[in-house]
Amino acid sequence: MVCPLAFGEVGVKERVKSVLNYKKPTLWIMIATVAVLVILAVCFLTNPTREYQIRITIPAGSTEAFCYSDEEISPKGNTLTFYAGEGLGDTEIALLPVEVREENAYDEPAYITPGMPVKMDVEKGAWFKIGVNVQNTTDESMDVYVSVKNVEVRIASVKEAGDSSLSTEQTPGEENAAQQETDADMQVSDILNGSSPVTISREDALIFRAFLESGEWDDGISRCANNYELIFDGNTVRYHSDCGTFNDSAYNRHITLSEEDKVEVNTILEKYISLQAGEMPVKNDTIQNIMLYEQPEADKVCIKVQPSMIRENAYYYIPTDKDQEWLSAQVEALDLEGQPFDRRWEGHKERGWQIIYNDMEIRVFEGGYLYYTYDDEKGMMECFIEAPKLCDYIQIMLTEKIGYQNYDVSDIKDIVSAKLDVKSAFTSGQFYSQTITDAETLQKFEEWFSNAEYMYGGTECGTQYACLELTLANGDVMKLSMATDSCPNFHIDGVAYDYRPVSDWNNSEFYVTVQRSACDKQTDGVD
Repeated sequence: MVCPLAFGEVGVKERVKSVLNYKKPTLWIMIATVAVLVILAVCFLTNPTREYQIRITIPAGSTEAFCYSDEEISPKGNTLTFYAGEGLGDTEIALLPVEVREENAYDEPAYITPGMPVKMDVEKGAWFKIGVNVQNTTDESMDVYVSVKNVEVRIASVKEAGDSSLSTEQTPGEENAAQQETDADMQVSDILNGSSPVTISREDALIFRAFLESGEWDDGISRCANNYELIFDGNTVRYHSDCGTFNDSAYNRHITLSEEDKVEVNTILEKYISLQAGEMPVKNDTIQNIMLYEQPEADKVCIKVQPSMIRENAYYYIPTDKDQEWLSAQVEALDLEGQPFDRRWEGHKERGWQIIYNDMEIRVFEGGYLYYTYDDEKGMMECFIEAPKLCDYIQIMLTEKIGYQNYDVSDIKDIVSAKLDVKSAFTSGQFYSQTITDAETLQKFEEWFSNAEYMYGGTECGTQYACLELTLANGDVMKLSMATDSCPNFHIDGVAYDYRPVSDWNNSEFYVTVQRSACDKQTDGVD
């Protein structure tokens, strides 16, 4: 900050005199200074802080207090900062010591909520697994992610790290027969159609491993939308058949195959799953033919959205032309100087979308508020500022481009019909649709949903596999992304709600009611 000299300030004349007598530094000092700056620039540019998305798989039917990651992390300092990643809502996080020198207590969990950092004191150089307090009452395993920086990452153990194709870029040496059998354990599934994993033959699995082990990994995730998932050695790699790209989100890197190699990989996949690379989950009337992406684009303002539809967990809308130019200027001009962390967002409701700009994720709240957190030498800092012009501009743009709306659940009244679309493991990956007009059922829906309570930070329960479309008597149509597990949660265009805030934490009555309505409808049609 530049401040003018104050009248009567002591020592003003002396400082002015020293400025007037200033002499340029000698040439050798300037050369040395430039050299130091060049060295610092090289260090910062070649050694950026890498953010890891640590995956934790919650097995089907798991009631364990904590589930832990396959990956192990080793802190580069004495403190670590964690953020809730994809699929993780309000819960507890804990560290499980694997290799430690100091007998510290690591069994005390910490509370974590989306968008809020959690700091833990750790032993530098030790190895830990990350655990989360998440249960899964469904018949299908689910993945959640925890974000962390300033760590080394390995797979399960030093030995496994050497064996895993994702923990080393060196070609492994000769393997014994037992190891070759392990290499054959690979599965592939079709993400778009929600198909169950199919086991790949040993011969084909070894071919895939060869591509992954000998290929050159590039930093970052490809912008190509994935349509296949490979699972092996506790790792998950996604693949897009049109681009010929393997994405490893746990290590934030990707491989792009040559045209010849892409043809070979696609030919192998055709033996297991019919390739449908042209089918994109964003082709939906609510998107109004506007392309959404699975990954943000560097150096551009991107808007993270979760439209109420059957979809991936989240998409990115990337404005173009004058919209992008105006938004970039506005975001770059934001004053994001923070203050010590104090949960300043409390009492405000989210808009259901976030601003993404390079490494920044800015949460947006009603009333034109922006919320951003970062670390510095003072600890965790947060910035909560007003930017109504920017917020309104984006909200209007999202409404016009992709039909993204803000709704008040109290407006859910006088429902005349409801249409439930589901495409999940419960329907064997097949699309299922049911229209409900039974007055008693619709009355239950109104009571549940109009009294739902807002949930900050979203929900860890997957809401992307089912969409409930409510048509009201006044002609309004509201779409709710419904959880398909036991959680009584739904999203309306990115804003999360709990529709059973007082009763038990279970939404089974919703699906029982839907099923009963379908049975009654069939009975009524019988002569």
